[in-house]
Amino acid sequence: MAYTFKDELKLHVLLSDFIFQLFSSEILEHTPLNSSQLKIASSIAYGIRTTLQKNIHSYFNEDFIVSDHSSRLSIDKIYSDLKISPSYGGEVFRKIYGYAPRQYFTKLKIAQAKRLLQMPDLSVIDISEALGYRDPAHFSRQFKKWTENTPYQYRKSHQ
Repeated sequence: MAYTFKDELKLHVLLSDFIFQLFSSEILEHTPLNSSQLKIASSIAYGIRTTLQKNIHSYFNEDFIVSDHSSRLSIDKIYSDLKISPSYGGEVFRKIYGYAPRQYFTKLKIAQAKRLLQMPDLSVIDISEALGYRDPAHFSRQFKKWTENTPYQYRKSHQ
């Protein structure tokens, strides 16, 4: 989306006002947002959320093989692309959706893992690697934390 210089200045003024309002409050979570602040916060949070959703599927090509190990999605890169700080992005996301972007990203990964675990040709190691986990044991612990089943238990119960 292209903005004119005047639009960008207006946006910067609104963002500055929003940031001032957020950080001038003693308790960030209980700060009510006015309508313009809510629009900005919602827009930022939605941008983070949709980027995470789109990119979780980019780990795989049509054969469910990792498409490019070097282009892993980074939440910090999303913040950088949106030209916001990680702490600000996290707070806005948390304020709008009720949980941190990393938690949401983990939920997306677990949902994708559940789909992939139903494909018996894919090993748990391949799935964990494809989802960005460097250690399959860490993937298994995370999967169990979120689903109360190990990947092997989940696969066995859904075949």
